[in-house]
Amino acid sequence: MLRRCLPCRRRWFIRTPFDCQPMEVATTPSFSNIMGDLVPHKDLSRQDELKLLLERLPAKCDEAKETLLDAQRASRYYRKRFKRGMETQRRHAQRAVAEASDAQLADWAVRKCREIRNPLDI
Repeated sequence: MLRRCLPCRRRWFIRTPFDCQPMEVATTPSFSNIMGDLVPHKDLSRQDELKLLLERLPAKCDEAKETLLDAQRASRYYRKRFKRGMETQRRHAQRAVAEASDAQLADWAVRKCREIRNPLDI
């Protein structure tokens, strides 16, 4: 279901089920990566460390919010596309059933049936 993009191997795409356009998956950094970038080096004094932490924290929070919004947007978009595709498939199936004759429908039903046997019979 997931595949890598050819020009850039760091991006992942979801193959959408009803059209040929893959959709990019939003990348979310892990908490440890965010904290590793956020926490200053240990060789600073406590006051300098707090000052740097308070300077960097709002920007990191904004980045996290933006990433969350991107992921939510992608999720809504994918669900809408999936729903549209399912509705299209349902309409095509209903049209095919309405246009088929009773004999064709009976043949289709017979082809879909599978013989059931008793597993205890040898």
